[in-house]
Amino acid sequence: MYTIKNEHKLIPWGIFLRWKCIRCGRCCSLLRVRLLEDEVKYLTEKYGDVVEYIGNEPYLKHKSDGCIFLTYENGMAKCTIYEDRPLVCRVYPFYIRKWRDIKRDIPIESIRDVLFRYRGRKYGVYVSNICMGLGIGMPIEIEIRKAIREKYFKTHIPSEKDKRITSYSAITT
Repeated sequence: MYTIKNEHKLIPWGIFLRWKCIRCGRCCSLLRVRLLEDEVKYLTEKYGDVVEYIGNEPYLKHKSDGCIFLTYENGMAKCTIYEDRPLVCRVYPFYIRKWRDIKRDIPIESIRDVLFRYRGRKYGVYVSNICMGLGIGMPIEIEIRKAIREKYFKTHIPSEKDKRITSYSAITT
């Protein structure tokens, strides 16, 4: 994701105790959704002309008031492709990187607030400052674990090879 306005900053997760999506729609309005190549293919096949390139990078198209899939129902933000939403949307407001990839860039005084351990692995975790749900809801550690599982332990869009393997497994079991 990148911001349309210059107010977006990443903050170490450890500053916050809780998080909950309050469906305000700020993330969908202010940020652009960068896509993985598998997501580009899947979303284009399923929804048509929904991808635009900025430089060489693919993003979901954006209208003047936000993501093309953002709507509002009874004053609450709603994603019209919620079940198919891209990975970056699934893990928002968390920005997660493997610790080995970022540990050199973290100031010593921030390590405690950035480092997160899960299943014996280390991650660097930040949160987006534009999220209005920070400080309310479930303990933030629970939500970070969910986001890490989503990012590193799940397959989101099955490739053709994965579909063949699944089909084959179904026949042999």
